Formats: sequence, structure tokens, C-alpha cells
Amino acid sequence: MDDKWLIALGALVVLLAVFALKVWHASGVCADLNGRWTDGDCVFEERLVR
Repeated sequence: MDDKWLIALGALVVLLAVFALKVWHASGVCADLNGRWTDGDCVFEERLVR
């Protein structure tokens, strides 16, 4: 019975790690594109065209 809980906990840790790595990668890509990572979205500054 304890093995099932250990496997479930291990799976949860793996899922959380994958999610954290995806967010970390996305924020890095956003920074490479000169954006700002805010509230789970990449925001770019609007520039006026003259």
C-alpha cells in the first residue's frame, strides 16, 4: 500500500518539475525576444511609429 503513495508522490514531483522547466524556458525565450514575462504571458512594449 505504501508503494502506491510513493509512486503517486514521485509522479507529482515529476509533473511539477516539467511544468516549472516549461515556464522557465518560456520566460527565457521571452527575454531573448526583448519581452517581459508577466503573469504567465510575454509582454512587449508598444512603440509609436513616427
